[in-house]
Amino acid sequence: MNDTELRLSFWRDGSTKSERLAAAALKLSGYEEIDPQNPLGGPDGKKDIVCIKGGVRWVAAVFFPGGPKSFSAVKKKYLSDLAGATNEYGGFVFVTNQTLTAKQRVTLTKYATDLRKEADLIHLQQLQNLLDSPHGYGVRIQYLSIPMTLEEQLSWAVQSDSQTAQALTAHTRELLLLRASIERMSAGQEDIVRTFKLSAPMAPPTADLISVSSFVKSDSWSSISVQLTPAHILLFHRLLCFDLPKRSVGQLRTEDAWLGTSKGRSTELAQPMRPQDIKGGLEELCKAWVDEYPGLRNPDDKLRAISKFHARLLLIHPFLDGNGRVARAVLMQQCLDLFQRAEMSLLNKGADYYSALKNADQGNIDPLIDLIRPIVFD
Repeated sequence: MNDTELRLSFWRDGSTKSERLAAAALKLSGYEEIDPQNPLGGPDGKKDIVCIKGGVRWVAAVFFPGGPKSFSAVKKKYLSDLAGATNEYGGFVFVTNQTLTAKQRVTLTKYATDLRKEADLIHLQQLQNLLDSPHGYGVRIQYLSIPMTLEEQLSWAVQSDSQTAQALTAHTRELLLLRASIERMSAGQEDIVRTFKLSAPMAPPTADLISVSSFVKSDSWSSISVQLTPAHILLFHRLLCFDLPKRSVGQLRTEDAWLGTSKGRSTELAQPMRPQDIKGGLEELCKAWVDEYPGLRNPDDKLRAISKFHARLLLIHPFLDGNGRVARAVLMQQCLDLFQRAEMSLLNKGADYYSALKNADQGNIDPLIDLIRPIVFD
């Protein structure tokens, strides 16, 4: 049990701070317009937090006792708070510091789905992964007072550099549109109308909701990844990264890429493949996966194959941007095809993840297998 899990499990900071932490966790999980109802105490109509996700209005309930509780106690609290999700709310999300097995989570969410409501659970392991990921380090420092290690500072810097690059790209596009608008203003009223269209505000980058979602295969159709090709990899990029510049969406990288720290130093991770080798590298990777797929019977063999594919795809680094999103989407589909479930919220994306990728690049795939295992096994 690491420090984050320990502090969450034995909560000592009261209901006000737990509700604020839960609100931050909901934000990290893709919820929007988060509105705590009465975090300072008092009646809240069994609605700790109201929020929106996927166009649905959700009621969020928070349960942070001072230590582990029996499942019967958790279920009693869940049902009590579910009563607060009245007809005007289409979803119910339960945020708790308790450990819940996959079977227990199914049992709880069925109570909500039986009432024709969307159901979600953010439990102890999911909370820990959220707070131990680069996006969650700030929340962890604020509410748990757990500082970043040197390894976590590196992973945060790498993630921040990527976000900064995306922001600079978006702002550059806006400046180019603005300059084009100014140049056209002298052309008359017709060009002014065109100027307003060119100056339309840019949409914010698409959230990586795959990383905080859970999936279960409930259909009987044949698997998708059994016939995985580079064309599918490009398709994933087009579907997930439409917020990137059009010239790069669904296009293989034609420029050299270099992985470094925020101080401009080379990281200890292996450097991406050269542009001229990407096409052949993807073809070789997908062919090896398709050839191996029919013989994957043992769960350990399946995990090893998935992990090797994930590490190799990231090392090829086929796109200028969006490689992480695509790799996690392919990982999700491979887990669904081979294990019929993919609880992506349990994938550690912090310092341990970068360390596991480094080890994989050096021939030791076991740490990455250990990180992917919780996605498919409870």
